[in-house]
Amino acid sequence: MTNAKSTHITLILDRSGSMGDIQDDIIGGVNAFFDTQAAQDGPVTATLVQFDGQDPFELLADNVPVAEVRPLTAATYVPRADTPLLDAIGNGIHRLERQLNELPTADRPGGIVFVIVTDGMENASRKFTRAHVADLIKAKQATGWEFVFLSSDLSAVQEARDFNVQTDSSIRFSKRNTRESMEVAAEKVVVYHQRRERVKFSDGERKRLDDGA
Repeated sequence: MTNAKSTHITLILDRSGSMGDIQDDIIGGVNAFFDTQAAQDGPVTATLVQFDGQDPFELLADNVPVAEVRPLTAATYVPRADTPLLDAIGNGIHRLERQLNELPTADRPGGIVFVIVTDGMENASRKFTRAHVADLIKAKQATGWEFVFLSSDLSAVQEARDFNVQTDSSIRFSKRNTRESMEVAAEKVVVYHQRRERVKFSDGERKRLDDGA
């Protein structure tokens, strides 16, 4: 059996050029997200990936204890280029899958959460198609993986549904609510780690975070 008390979190972070106007809020929100997880009891590991058209999969933390994730800074998170969202998701799933398969079953985390943060729709992937990513997500959900999608773009949230991300596990946030959205997501992941409850947002939370912007 897997380690029921252990959780792995992968965060896939868009750093395309359109994220430039919320650079500071993303840095603060992501750092607070991981700080929240590091404060929990029980083993939590984390992978942090940022992506853009120049580098579709840059590993900033590779399946390390969550306390070892280095904080983002204005030097390490620099928005640029376009949005190969599908390639980032697909590569992230495959990489984690390989890493888990190499572990003895007893050392594999009992909970896995895959968090995707973006402000726009796919526009630059070369390797993965929407259908491929949708199939990957569906297959992993069947094994218990949780997928969470946060975006400031309504079309991207609608697109996430086409990827098989469940509607109540995705939110559209106003850019002025970027940090709060990350904080709410962090709290949901804590509950998942502690009680294995699904990561989902209430209608009230979704409405509050998307305040008409």
